[in-house]
Amino acid sequence: MTAALQIKGLQAWYGESHVLHGVDMVVQPGEVVTLLGR
Repeated sequence: MTAALQIKGLQAWYGESHVLHGVDMVVQPGEVVTLLGR
């Protein structure tokens, strides 16, 4: 099955805080995915 979304090495900052460090994920068609944090 072909991925609906593929992410490799995602980095993210919230202000001065580095909150995502090299996240990889594959989302297949029909899947629902969320990222939660504080």
